This record gives sequence, C-alpha cells and structure tokens, in this order.
Amino acid sequence: MGHSRLGTLPDTRRWRCVIGLVTENAGVNVVADATMHAAQRGLEIADSDEGLRQTFFLLSQVTVAARQEDFRSALGNVGVNIRGEPGVLNIVAGFTEAVDRHLRVTRGRTDIGEIAQMAAAECLTSVLTQRSRTLFGTTAAEVQDAARSCSTKAGFAELAHDFFPGSHSATSRIT
Repeated sequence: MGHSRLGTLPDTRRWRCVIGLVTENAGVNVVADATMHAAQRGLEIADSDEGLRQTFFLLSQVTVAARQEDFRSALGNVGVNIRGEPGVLNIVAGFTEAVDRHLRVTRGRTDIGEIAQMAAAECLTSVLTQRSRTLFGTTAAEVQDAARSCSTKAGFAELAHDFFPGSHSATSRIT
C-alpha cells in the first residue's frame, strides 16, 4: 500500500544503498537498518508536521465522539461537520474538510500531511465499512457502533495500525 501513496523513492546515496541491498537479497534486518538510516531526515520532519499531527488527532477524536449519544453533534464539536446522517462517506468527507480547514488556517500543508490525510481517509473508510456492514444496508447507528468500537484500547490500536502500517506487515512482505 505504501508504494501507491509515496511513489518513487528519493534519488540519494542512502536510498540507492537500500535498493542495492534489496536487489542483493540482503537480510531483513540489514535492509530495515539501511531504510531507517535513509529515512531519518524525513522522520524528523514528520515529527513536527502540522498535517500529520492534526490528522492523527482528528482520527482519535472521531472515535471518542462515537461514545456520545448525539454522534453528529459530538463530531461537530471537534470540527468534523457532516451533512445528513453520520454514514461512512459523510464522516470521511467531514473529516477531510476539517483537516483542510485547519491546514488553510495554519498554512501547514505539506506532502507528508497530504499523505497522512489520504491514509486516514482510506483507513476510516475501510475500518468503518468493514465494522458496520450488514446484509440489510448500513444505518447511522451501525456506523456509530463501528466508530465506537475503535475507541477502546484494542480498537484504536487496530485503527492506528491501519493508519501507520506496522513493521510486522512490512516485514512479512519483504521475506
């Protein structure tokens, strides 16, 4: 999935080394080490990226809002304004508009923030759809239940893992 979001790796000496290690079938630990070294500067930038921070914050707030009786109002209270019933697509649209609005005000739009926003929209769509799908269509209450299920420790861990694909899935694809 990451390759479809990131496109081509930067053409630097460090990234060429990573590519060389992969083509030489180097061990996973060696490739992972070289990748971390090559990505270090980008990770330092990402740590303070306004778009990434706001996106992750709002992702957490959508799940917390689902615990409230009036889900739609609770979403509005955190800046996620939706039109109509709180269905999956309406929530995702309101979420992306909230991130866009914040980044317009802070003038904090970056490539990293864009990637984070797209990843979060994809993650929300996937998780809420999977958890609310029934044979008879999906109601707003079922979508709220799906979002609420992501507000527990285990539920949010799964959501965060979808948003930040973990080393377990990346490692299993390399080997």
